[in-house]
Amino acid sequence: MAPCKCKSMIIKMDPCKCKSMIVIVIMFMLIMITTSSATDHDQRALPGCSSRCGGIDIPYPFGTTKECSLNKNFLIKCTNNSTPILGKNLVVTNISIQNHEMTILWSVARDCYNGTSGQQVSINRPTIRIPTLTISSSKNKFTVIGCDSYAYLRGYDNGSAYSMGCMSICSSKDDVPNDMSCSGIGCCQIDIPKGLNRARISPRSYKNHTDVIEFNPCTYAFVVEESQFSFSPDFLANYSEKMLPLVVEWAIEKNDTYCHHSHDMSFCPCSGPNTRHQATSDDLRFNCVCAPGYQGNPYLPDGCSIDIDECYSDLDNCSDDEYCENTIGSFICKERHRELPLVKIIIGR
Repeated sequence: MAPCKCKSMIIKMDPCKCKSMIVIVIMFMLIMITTSSATDHDQRALPGCSSRCGGIDIPYPFGTTKECSLNKNFLIKCTNNSTPILGKNLVVTNISIQNHEMTILWSVARDCYNGTSGQQVSINRPTIRIPTLTISSSKNKFTVIGCDSYAYLRGYDNGSAYSMGCMSICSSKDDVPNDMSCSGIGCCQIDIPKGLNRARISPRSYKNHTDVIEFNPCTYAFVVEESQFSFSPDFLANYSEKMLPLVVEWAIEKNDTYCHHSHDMSFCPCSGPNTRHQATSDDLRFNCVCAPGYQGNPYLPDGCSIDIDECYSDLDNCSDDEYCENTIGSFICKERHRELPLVKIIIGR
């Protein structure tokens, strides 16, 4: 039997089986290319606009110029293709079209004391004001580190001010669990309210850390994406992080001029086929979403043009007695045709 080449390897096998293997490999590559194209489609910018800044994807309605963004609320500053900045100084590390979220960096608050004199040597109370964004209450936690420590998170909502606090007291580092959890001893965490877009962190100490100064000279306080923080008792001596990731939610203001107008195109978000408006909980803003069965960037004129293959993605609800057949925007469950068993009948001797 003549050898057959497959993937630059010489394998002695049936030529028909070799062809079948090649077909399977080609089909797998096509599936991967289709999946990759869908992902790129979700995140793409306007035609002719830069889609990345400093290694970060910048999908529409965000953009790095006035012509490439929906309006000033979505303008990302990108100087020399370095660090993407929103507003005056918010460093952006991720933008999600599907979840309508953005990850930014916010400062860690500190209140530190001298080991000899017990005098305060440094303190900072970071403030954030993001009128067009809201801090995610489901993805972030207000966190305080220390053994003679408490801190306030002061928030503002529709002109009303409120505060919430978290405290942690312990007399020895040996009392602090070393299991990466923020259990309340050496580290405490609390939820934050919904709709927060202005906040200030105020770190404090009960006794200027005088009883714990040998292993904990500072109070540290911050709001952080919960999945990106794990506590260690070593943080009590020195928590070196200056900035931490924070997830915020974005949407389009209803009172904004939210239709896009530039020198070569004019359209309104959510106006494309297979696209829908989705109001925020306060009904003051909205997001664009693709209709069920479609995917893409719903903020673009033809954004939701990719059909989801529910059969391949295991999104169908077909039973074991049915098989899935993909259709445009949906799928169909069809009954499997079962072969009847053959019965051999012998007549006579």
